[in-house]
Parts: sequence; structure tokens; C-alpha cells
Amino acid sequence: MLTVITGPMFSGKSSKLITMLMSYAIAGKNALAFKPNIDNRFEIEKAIVSHTNNQFPAIVLPCDSPGDSINSLPLVLTPHVVGFDEVQFFHKEELLETVDYLMEKKLCVICAGLSQDYSGKPFGAMPHLLSIADEIISLKAVCSNCKSIGIATRTYRKSNDGDQVVVGGVDKYEARCYTCWTVGNEV
Repeated sequence: MLTVITGPMFSGKSSKLITMLMSYAIAGKNALAFKPNIDNRFEIEKAIVSHTNNQFPAIVLPCDSPGDSINSLPLVLTPHVVGFDEVQFFHKEELLETVDYLMEKKLCVICAGLSQDYSGKPFGAMPHLLSIADEIISLKAVCSNCKSIGIATRTYRKSNDGDQVVVGGVDKYEARCYTCWTVGNEV
């Protein structure tokens, strides 16, 4: 089974992933988590960390070869569930092959990430994962511009940097509703 958690920055994707992985662990199931090496926003390197400082131990994988890295791990315990955070940063084809492989092994797979970048374009493997997901959890945030609760579906970048991947938190991004996102800084 594939569950995909999506939403803009600050909507609680990592928190939801952590909660789901913790639930498996509490139920006595082996939960294994991975995060990309590019996600260096928090001091704790070997954990999925939410903006509210919730944490779950994670193995850090290179963005360009997550599948090779997973296949080379000496797994002592076979996991029941495998979670991936910030999946938009992983190499698309590599991640999709890895997810397919894990699902063929009858493992539960949970992927969390941004489906769109700051400009509204599809981001990494997320659009494909959403199309094959058994369950989609779509989260919304408070619009940081108009302060409306639960309507922000977009990520707004505060800087003029044109690269698709710019890792950051509140220093670089805001969650915005569609109206405030399209208007930008003019509001």
C-alpha cells in the first residue's frame, strides 16, 4: 500500500509522516524512515524533523541514488512500513523504482513531500506518486499573508532565486492561499 502525504510548506507533512511511523512502532511493527541528504535545515541530521520539532530516526540517503543505498543496507529487521520524507528532492526514476520494489515486497510505503514547487510546477516524483497512491493525504496550512486558516495550498518563495531547489524554512518560504500566492508581494 502506498500513502502519499502532500501539501505546501508548513502544512504538517513531516509531522503527519512522523505520527504515522510512530503509530506503527507503538503497534509493534518495524518502521524504517529515510530522508534526503540535501535536507539540512535542522541540527539533528539522522532524523525526520518537523517545524514543530517532532522527530523520528531516519537514514540519510543521497538524492541521486536512493535505491542503490537502500539495497546496500544491512537490514537486521525487515520493516513493515517504510517512510520517505521530502521525496521531491530524490532522483525521480530512482525513487519510483525503489517505491515499486518495496511495494512488490508487500511493505507499506509512506511518502511525504511537495507536489508543486514555489512556481506551481510539478516537483520531482510527487505527481507520479500521487497518481499511483492507494491513499492521498492532502494537507493545507494557514495563509501567512491573509491569515486565513486551512486554505493555503501553495508554497511562496520570498527570494528571487530562480532555481527549483532551494532548501530553506521560514527564512525563505511561506504557505499561501491561491489568491495571495498569485498576487505575491503586491498584497
